[in-house]
Amino acid sequence: MLQLAAFKALGPNVVTCSAAVSACEKAAEWQPAMALLRAAQLAGLELNTVACNAGLGSCQNAWQWERSLALLAGMRSGPLPDVISYTSAMTSCGDSGQWQVALSLIRELKARKLSPDFAALSAATAAAAAAGNTLAGDPAGQSSSWMAALQVHRELCQEGLEPGLSTYHSLIRACQQGGHWLGAVASLQQLSSQGGLSLDEVSCAAALSSCQASGQWIWVRRLLTELALGVNRECGGDAKKE
Repeated sequence: MLQLAAFKALGPNVVTCSAAVSACEKAAEWQPAMALLRAAQLAGLELNTVACNAGLGSCQNAWQWERSLALLAGMRSGPLPDVISYTSAMTSCGDSGQWQVALSLIRELKARKLSPDFAALSAATAAAAAAGNTLAGDPAGQSSSWMAALQVHRELCQEGLEPGLSTYHSLIRACQQGGHWLGAVASLQQLSSQGGLSLDEVSCAAALSSCQASGQWIWVRRLLTELALGVNRECGGDAKKE
C-alpha cells in the first residue's frame, strides 16, 4: 500500500494517481490499484482513461477478470474506454476462460465506433482458442470456440492487419481442439504463405494431431512431406550462406 500512502502524501491529482496506479500495474498489485482509483474518486478527481487503463492492466496481470469488467463498466459513463481498455479486459477474460465475454467485448468495441487494432483482435482470437482447454468433453462448446476464432481471424485480415505467429498458434489450436482438421490445415497453409513467418513445431504438431485424430492420413503424409521439404530448403539456404 506504499503507492496509496505516497498518493495521499503528495496530494491527490490525476498525474500522481496515474503514476501510482501504473506502478501497481507493473507489480500486478490489483488491490492497491483499485484502492487508489477509489481514493481519487472520493477526492473528487475526474479520472482519465490513462489511469483507468493502468487499473485494467493491473487486473489483467492478476487474472481478475470480474474486476476488469467492473472497471470497464464504470468507464462507460466517463472517462470513455478506448481500444487499449477493451484489449486489456478481453485479455483478462480470455486468460480466465471467459471467452464468450471476451468476444462480446470485441462486438461492443465495434458498436462504439472504435477500430480494433492488431492487439485487440489477437486477444479475441486467443480468448476463443483458449476456450478449448475449458470445454473438454463439450463438443458443442468446442465447436463454437473454433468457429469464433476463425471469425475473429477473418476480421483481423479484413482490417488489413497481418496475424502474427502467436495468433496462428491460437487459431490452429482452437481448430485442433474442436475437431476441425480442415480449418487447422487451412490456417497452417495460410501461415506458410504469409511473408515474414515460417512454419514452426507448435503449429505443425497441432495441425498434424488434428488430421490424425480425424483419420485424415492423406493429409498427415502430405504435411509431413511439406515439412521435410521445408527443412531441406532451410538447410540448403544455410549451406549457401556458409
